Amino acid sequence: MDDIQISSNEFNIYPNPATDEFTIQSSKFKVGDVINVLDVMGRMVYQTKISTANTSIKIQTSSWMNGIYLVQIKTTVGVLTQKLVVQH
Repeated sequence: MDDIQISSNEFNIYPNPATDEFTIQSSKFKVGDVINVLDVMGRMVYQTKISTANTSIKIQTSSWMNGIYLVQIKTTVGVLTQKLVVQH
């Protein structure tokens, strides 16, 4: 395992608040990292595993309820979390 430390400010979420979609951008994404999006009750509303070397991923939110969500990126060195607001 690499001895690399990354922090939540090393990935960006935009636009925030989101309407129909948002983008997660990071130069630190690695194949095998997992992106989870949870609602405020802790329920999983979205999950994907990074399968190719990308620096950005778009996620559709048009079917989600308005509210606050937690975007988590699970990496080999830990879990990064940022808040996302969805407002249609």
